[in-house]
Amino acid sequence: MQLTLSSESINDVSTPLLILGVFADEQLPGGLADVVESGDFTGKFKQTLLLPFVPSRPTMIAADAPAQMAGSSRAFAARRILLLGLGKQADATPEQLRRAYGLAVLRAKALNVAALAAAIPELGSLDRDATVRAIAEGLLLASYRFDKFKGSASKKQAEEPTELSAITLVGEGDAEIVEQAQIVARGVMLARDLGNEPPATCTPTRLAEVAREIAERGGMELTVLDREQMRELGMGGMLGVSQAAHEPPKFIVLEYGRKGQGKTLALVGKGITFDSGGISLKPGEKMDLMKMDMMGAAAVLGTMSVVAELKPQNIHVVAIVCATENLPGGNAFKPGDILKAMNGVTMEILNTDAEGRLVLADGLS
Repeated sequence: MQLTLSSESINDVSTPLLILGVFADEQLPGGLADVVESGDFTGKFKQTLLLPFVPSRPTMIAADAPAQMAGSSRAFAARRILLLGLGKQADATPEQLRRAYGLAVLRAKALNVAALAAAIPELGSLDRDATVRAIAEGLLLASYRFDKFKGSASKKQAEEPTELSAITLVGEGDAEIVEQAQIVARGVMLARDLGNEPPATCTPTRLAEVAREIAERGGMELTVLDREQMRELGMGGMLGVSQAAHEPPKFIVLEYGRKGQGKTLALVGKGITFDSGGISLKPGEKMDLMKMDMMGAAAVLGTMSVVAELKPQNIHVVAIVCATENLPGGNAFKPGDILKAMNGVTMEILNTDAEGRLVLADGLS
């Protein structure tokens, strides 16, 4: 997804769709109030109203517009305008605007547009940098789609929807802030991608490969422990949970910076790439969603991807991913077993579906 910042007037932006955020206590811009019937749009939080435009005319043309309306509004170069309610300005926060603009993108995707523009509203007392960053993140994150494994459509299937590929943010903003928002969005999308991949693809080995790419990009130290190395360190939690898994477990450590180089931040992520529950088997319904039992690990890797791009100063970050599958089998760990974590604490197993705390016990040791 390409997001660019433009200082053009909202009237001059040529785009298939222009998103105009409007506060409830704010007048509609550019004379648009003349063509919105009373009560059709109030600026209520997350309210939307689509206004169609004829590109070659100097004004918007409504089906029932009176003749004298011609020439009453300044021309908009946008083909269509989507009014977006932001609620009362006094109650607005950057997070609210993030959510509102994200909703607007979802509406836009339903309109099958390949590109859109979004105007930065008058922010009043809101912090401009924080709010512009939030709006940019909302636009980008709502544009996310996962089609890596999607096959080609057959002739009987409906035509593929147009992919939204370009967004222009219009108004006063800092280009560096917008770039930071794009970096954060890429990290979030990496985490989403990993969660959406099938468990046959997103294995512990795959997570280790992603960590390696991040380490190379960010100049980080990477350590990946295999089963034998875990045994030498006494990682009973990881070893117990992974006992029946054919996919080899991975204990992944990413380190950015050095100890003593500013504040140390530790991130520990649960990376169960498929959780059947083990011997304490889960119900079959919705078990497919247990491919996402590694979202803690995905969030950690997404965060480290952001760190790799931003390269913050005076901070030491240690990220740990405890990656394995939890499956039943003849050699699976069982209720009644006692495992010993790396720190020497013993853990009695009453239910093998409580595997997360077992692998995290080693991660936190």
